[in-house]
Amino acid sequence: MVERHLAKVDVAGPTPVSRLLLNSFNIEEYLEKKTGTIVAIIKEVDKTGNSAASLTISLSKDEVKSNYDAYLKDMLKDLQLPGFRRGKVPREVLERKAGSALKDDVLARLIGETSRSIFEKEDFPKEFLPLPFADPELKGEPKLDLESDLDFTIVYDIKPVFDIKSWEGFTIEVDKASIQADDVQRELDAIRERNAIVRDREEGEKSQKGDVVTVNFAEIDDNGGLIQATKREDFVFEIGSKRNFYQFDDEVTGMKAGEERDIEKSYPSDFEFKDLSGKTKKIRVKVTAVKRKEVPALDDEFAQDVDEKFSTLNDLKKDVREKMQIQLDERLFALRNEAIIKKIAEDSPFELPKTLVDYELAESIYKMTGHFPQEGFRRILEQNSNFAEMMRPKAELAVRLRLIIEKLMEKINIEVNGEELEAEFKLYAERSSESIEKVKDYFSEKPEARESIERAIKERKLFEFLASKNTIKTGKKVRYVDLFPNIA
Repeated sequence: MVERHLAKVDVAGPTPVSRLLLNSFNIEEYLEKKTGTIVAIIKEVDKTGNSAASLTISLSKDEVKSNYDAYLKDMLKDLQLPGFRRGKVPREVLERKAGSALKDDVLARLIGETSRSIFEKEDFPKEFLPLPFADPELKGEPKLDLESDLDFTIVYDIKPVFDIKSWEGFTIEVDKASIQADDVQRELDAIRERNAIVRDREEGEKSQKGDVVTVNFAEIDDNGGLIQATKREDFVFEIGSKRNFYQFDDEVTGMKAGEERDIEKSYPSDFEFKDLSGKTKKIRVKVTAVKRKEVPALDDEFAQDVDEKFSTLNDLKKDVREKMQIQLDERLFALRNEAIIKKIAEDSPFELPKTLVDYELAESIYKMTGHFPQEGFRRILEQNSNFAEMMRPKAELAVRLRLIIEKLMEKINIEVNGEELEAEFKLYAERSSESIEKVKDYFSEKPEARESIERAIKERKLFEFLASKNTIKTGKKVRYVDLFPNIA
């Protein structure tokens, strides 16, 4: 696709001069933000792949020189250099001292502001808009020449263009499961654990499995010194849970508060953490605190402590089973839907934008670690590169399925009516123990939450429609815990 037209682009005024100039002369940032206009020609916008595009923009030499002059004029107005009063620095002095830096600043400004503003224009083709988190990259190394036009090209990820060949006539097999007595008991035990009281063990008393210990640890090098990069202090975990990187639960068992021990531990080649697999490590561990857990008895009094709405233990058990059944139904529903979409995906292959996959990966890591650096999702991938690559296939599948769902929503044109929305509000109120009026008020005040709930209804209707167009067969019987891998 080739287009030629003028685009008047509103831009912010000059940015501060480059850090090179600021540091060289130790001046402060001083430029005021002003509004200007850049007249740009879109020479070409084209696909470079199924999910990538390039945009080539041209600025006339008069436009370049005009912006360069305006940039310098605003700079000189407040600039102060040694030997000159504020606002009295001659232009030629500034250009001589920081000419290349000035040009680099103007070039960066023109490229960034022009391309960003072009994307905001209503007549720019929507199919060529960059993805929300796509960082357009500059192709080549354009230079700012005041006697020549400025042409530059940026490349970026776009939403992939694809079609769905078929969404009906498939045979889908979905496993079945039911809730057993031991499943309910496991959940009750988990509730007891969450309500356990933790108390310090007596001085000199040894730690046992199930105790909560606080430890300091670090790897030991061949000379007996601590490897500082592995040092960790005040780390808390439950013995037996193996929720520590080195999994030294057995070695810590029997240690007392204040006791220090050097341990040597070998790890199998298939160990879950790649940095330890097939290796032997020497680790110095010091236990600083040992606490025992007192788990409450499973009786009527416990049920009443959990929630005042329960009078007896049977009331609690009934509530637990009902909630587990809801979770199981939702899980089986999700597995059925995923199987349908996977089948559709097999017949409709398309290229995935790397940006979307990377963002999905970063979000997954964030959910597990709770840490998303200020620098953004690119940084979190750099810090967890090995882990990210292990998770990439799962992220790719998640993105592919989500894009197919969006495409099906468009093609089948699923809508939500007021009756369906009312029913969803009622269900939400029941599950949250809130009044229907309070729920409605919440969603009326939070448009983004309302959009989310409407999308959930649309997706549910979409999958019911797809299920009616395909054959759903009952597969093998599996355990409840097999469907919830995070259950211990």
